[in-house]
Amino acid sequence: MSEDRPYQINKVTDKQFVIKAHSSWGILLINGGWGKAINVILQLYESKGNTNVSIKTNPRIEHYLILFLGLMFIGVSISQNELLEIYLFIIVIVILIHIWLHFIYRYQEKILIDKIKQELHLKEVETVLNKAQ
Repeated sequence: MSEDRPYQINKVTDKQFVIKAHSSWGILLINGGWGKAINVILQLYESKGNTNVSIKTNPRIEHYLILFLGLMFIGVSISQNELLEIYLFIIVIVILIHIWLHFIYRYQEKILIDKIKQELHLKEVETVLNKAQ
């Protein structure tokens, strides 16, 4: 494998690896900056004499943070007796931010998975994108 690849491989166990992208849109991570890198978990397993590869993603903390902040703003609005329009505005903004982040992260995870598949010359990969997001 190439040493100048756009991702880093960290071995967790003999059959499990975490693969992290060096750069990411949306979290301003470029070559070791702040934020959590886009990453996937690569799991090797044996089946019928073949080594199979499963790649999965985990929920991102940003989704929970956006939800918490939205609920916090709604709570403050309720305690201040704000208008219904403000509640609806906050809910719409929270949903739009969540959808935007979800789209950006999924797109980057797909790019990372495609690069892994290409470099490892994999024909088919079981990809499990976390449904909790």
